Amino acid sequence: MTLPSTLALAGALTLAPSSEPPAPALAPDDANEVPREDPGEVPREDPDAALEQVIPEPAGDYVIVETAPPMASGEPAPPPVEFRAGAMIMTRAEFRRARTVDGESTPTTVIPNRLRAKLEAKARDVRAYAEFQEARNLGDPIGAPRTGFHQLFGEYDAKLRRADVLVRLGRQEYGLGTRHLFWIAPWGARMRSWDGARVTVDAPRGGVELFAGSLARPLLSSSLRLVDHIAASQALTWVVNGYVRAHEALVIEALVTGGHERDASQTRHLVTTGLHLHGELAPGLRYDAEGHVQLGTIEVGRAVIPHLAGSAFAELDYLTPEPVDPHNKLRLGATATFDFMSGSDCDSDSDALDDPSLPCSSTRSADYHSPWMARHRWYGWADRFWGGNVIDAALAVRSQAQITDDLRIDLQLVNHLFAFPEPGGPWRNTGGTLIGIDPDNDERLAAHEVDVEGGLRFREWLSFDIGWHVVTSLAGGRAVSGLAQWQRVYVQIVVDF
Repeated sequence: MTLPSTLALAGALTLAPSSEPPAPALAPDDANEVPREDPGEVPREDPDAALEQVIPEPAGDYVIVETAPPMASGEPAPPPVEFRAGAMIMTRAEFRRARTVDGESTPTTVIPNRLRAKLEAKARDVRAYAEFQEARNLGDPIGAPRTGFHQLFGEYDAKLRRADVLVRLGRQEYGLGTRHLFWIAPWGARMRSWDGARVTVDAPRGGVELFAGSLARPLLSSSLRLVDHIAASQALTWVVNGYVRAHEALVIEALVTGGHERDASQTRHLVTTGLHLHGELAPGLRYDAEGHVQLGTIEVGRAVIPHLAGSAFAELDYLTPEPVDPHNKLRLGATATFDFMSGSDCDSDSDALDDPSLPCSSTRSADYHSPWMARHRWYGWADRFWGGNVIDAALAVRSQAQITDDLRIDLQLVNHLFAFPEPGGPWRNTGGTLIGIDPDNDERLAAHEVDVEGGLRFREWLSFDIGWHVVTSLAGGRAVSGLAQWQRVYVQIVVDF
């Protein structure tokens, strides 16, 4: 190498002594070949070229180990605040038909609709989110609207050295565990959210979650004055949930949650404690086991009724971890579940016969109370049972076909068998509406349900679903409701981006 070339590189290259032998010569077709300098040619002294080129030393006691820092790329810095806007449109047509034991048939049509506008602003670990909603049921009759902010919160979400921390304040959706206690009710047009605060600390081996809030009731949906709107009813709740990841096959969750509800007819003060075990036993094979004990009081007028109830849930689910048909990426699965929520026999002179919202017994209450659970998710997709005085044993088979990277098709067939823990207790649907009470009924078998579902998913913003649900009353169900069969066919489309 000539002296001028060596001087030109001196400011840009750092030399270090080495005892390594000289590198072998590069083959002519090597993709990383570096052209060598012709000893007989005097190079141009171009400082910029000297910064960019790395010329290996052919021999000697020194090799190049570091170069000058690369030049700036010139890319613009990210904005300090990022904004994202979106929207949701959900519409569903439901065609229902109920047939009594006398053979009379009654058809109805319901068309739930939901429109939302969404806006998100994010700066590093801080995020603000707003969702404005207009939702109602069309058909006959047209339901009352739920208009206003479905969500409106600010949050701090940071990944710290030992744990992830989330703090969220404002109107927000909330779900917990298997969703037997809290979920957002996505099947309904109005859905569900809370005004409250949530703190989550999640570490690799476990974590804790704290939540407190009241059920959201958008003011724009109310015709009452502000004071009357707030005082009309109250539904306050709090949650303390801790979990430990003992193994991929065993996650242990323990929780305590309290509910304090007041309306014109009664006041409830209930505390629920629970344990939830879940994990993956083998590739594709998952299980859940959950149990709750609920105690407290129900005040009706001046009477104070003691409350003690319980629930249990078990599920075993399998989905082939690898496609059974590589062409369509077809995966097959099956699920077995058992669900129980306690109930109470009604007194023959119970006030609940005239007002179904009241307890069935004036001396004790054993009807498990879980008004915020995912009721469409559990106890059949026909929505004929809610979480109270019910036993549900179900088997399901399903398939998932990934037709393309953007398109997936789901099919599912589910069979349910329902029974009453207390046959003289109430039968309510998922909305809490009373289907029937017969204090003299002694038949436990309530109904048999078959659900057929199909769904199409395109990317992450479009879904199309169809379904057929058939509920056939058994001896206990006929005695309580007077119904022989209930059917629903629906078509739903959701655009969410």
